Amino acid sequence: MHRPIRCVLITVLGVILVFGCDPETQVCQEEAQKIAADIRQRLYDLLSNTTQIDLLKEAFGENSDLIRYEEIDGNKLLMNASANLKTILKSKTDAVDNIADFVREKNPQRAGDEKSRDPPTCGYLLAYDSEMPNKINLTYINEFNARVNLTETVIHFPIDVYEFSDEIKSAIKLTDGLDKVFIKNYDRDRFIFAQYFGSTSGLLRYFPAYYWGGNNETDEYDCRFRSWYIEAAGQPRDVVFLMDTSGSMYGWALRVAKYTAKRLLSIISDKDHLAFYTFNETTDSISCFPMLERARLKYINYLSGQIDQITAYGPSNFSLALMTAFDTLRTSATLNKTCDCQQAIIIFSDYVWQDYGELLHRLNPDGRVRIFILAFGAPNQGDTSKLEKIACTNNGYFSKVYSYGDVVPAISNILAVFGQPLSLNIPNIQTTWSTVYYEYDRQNFVMTVGKSVVLDYSILESGSSSAVEPFLGVAAIDVDIPQMKNIMTGMFSGIMYAFMINNNGVIILHPRMVPIDGYTQKPDMDINEMEVTEVENDIKYIAKSMLNRVTGNITTRSLIYFKETIRGKENFQDATYFFTSLDGYPFSIGIVVPDSEKHELKVNKDKINKPLVKASIEKDVPHRLRWKKYPLCKMNITGTVRHLIKD
Repeated sequence: MHRPIRCVLITVLGVILVFGCDPETQVCQEEAQKIAADIRQRLYDLLSNTTQIDLLKEAFGENSDLIRYEEIDGNKLLMNASANLKTILKSKTDAVDNIADFVREKNPQRAGDEKSRDPPTCGYLLAYDSEMPNKINLTYINEFNARVNLTETVIHFPIDVYEFSDEIKSAIKLTDGLDKVFIKNYDRDRFIFAQYFGSTSGLLRYFPAYYWGGNNETDEYDCRFRSWYIEAAGQPRDVVFLMDTSGSMYGWALRVAKYTAKRLLSIISDKDHLAFYTFNETTDSISCFPMLERARLKYINYLSGQIDQITAYGPSNFSLALMTAFDTLRTSATLNKTCDCQQAIIIFSDYVWQDYGELLHRLNPDGRVRIFILAFGAPNQGDTSKLEKIACTNNGYFSKVYSYGDVVPAISNILAVFGQPLSLNIPNIQTTWSTVYYEYDRQNFVMTVGKSVVLDYSILESGSSSAVEPFLGVAAIDVDIPQMKNIMTGMFSGIMYAFMINNNGVIILHPRMVPIDGYTQKPDMDINEMEVTEVENDIKYIAKSMLNRVTGNITTRSLIYFKETIRGKENFQDATYFFTSLDGYPFSIGIVVPDSEKHELKVNKDKINKPLVKASIEKDVPHRLRWKKYPLCKMNITGTVRHLIKD
């Protein structure tokens, strides 16, 4: 406390103690009044000199043009937020490009293949090696919510892959040296967390180094089956599932087929479209949607539940099932319910009596629709050669799945074929952005940025590298959603806030999107599940406009969200939504400006003449101030700034 003020307060306390003994006497009252008046004058003089109130009145008085009260330009605010967000996103894509470029330049031909059963010549740390924590220094870092090492990487490969196989050794050597790239990326952008590269062999090199073991759980991780890998390695797909439910599939064959179908659904991207039919004598959709539907998490969960109810009986009409599948692809395209990229039919059956060559030539003359067939049942149950011919003549793949152990290799073969169009035919590889998902280790929401790593065409065309596989794997980084949300929150004040959706309409950023204890699924939320307007069509208009990447605004009555610092009962009030797309990125951003936040107090520093006031303003008052009127408070600022100053 300021020393003169402290002295005055001690004096006041002393007066109270001295005259408190006989307050009824006339003398006591007169003396107290004199002392009180003297103290009042001293306090006024002290505060006037300290605050320079006369100079402030002169600067902010009736005739002052130092300050003005004006309406916020929501469009300008939106453009500033959009520019800042694109800068953040570019930092992430640059980091992924650095990883991909390193691996591409150090291609297998230059890295060399090691064709011996000896360990790789370069050293490495296994992520699940129990001795790993003793080999390097692990320090707990709050950002990662784990004990990590920021100068090392670890590698991981699936449990069913041999550590010293030629493919794994080649991938270890190919990614040796990536730690320097990872460290450089992290030094440039501390909001980049996990960085990794997943190879086609299943090897994953991961930064920062940390111990993956210790949870007593079976290690079933395979990077090739993670959504970030699948989305980056292939184009979006239109897929029709056909499951044979005739009597011959009854029992073990149907049980394994249902398990395989659910595993396939688990790796479908939300950028894909799918439909699921069962067929015996008739062909029926297992859902209430007979056409292709976007593979949103809710739809996948719904289909998984429907698969559990499938039973097998009756004869089989294979030709009807094929015609239904092709008709679904064709009709969905006319209804614009398709990604219009790769198209495929995946058939789960045991055997057929003919190859349906004439029918398929009519339905699929150019072979544009791939047909994958998985054959189930006992090895000698039926002739599967016809099924194999159907798959091979329609640019697909055929696999026999006799037991649960055959499921993963069969799915790997399907994914490998799905990845070919991107790897071989598209020279300009694009960065992919996953939907938001829950990250177990950090216990928060994360989004992954990935990029397919493909060798240059000049290398592929050279005769010496004809044996080199063009597709090497996927480079990726994790983006921490809470950190992005904090950055966005800092751009606004009061109860204004921003939100972001991807091109599928899924919420990526929103202040209401917070993890719940035990919540481990993707927060698959639409904008109309986060934003509530009194007029339902208003939020539908906002969602449609943002999905169509339109720039605009609309004023409506909305349920306004309050930040934690001023949280209270949410209520409806007038607010304006401003929205636009982020050019070059698959996102759209929106900001919500309630009417109570529409005005701001601006300080014009050029009009400040008094040196003392100028110094005070430059030190303590920001260039842009906002007067906030919250519904929770009874503050009324509808008057002018001068009225506030007078008060």
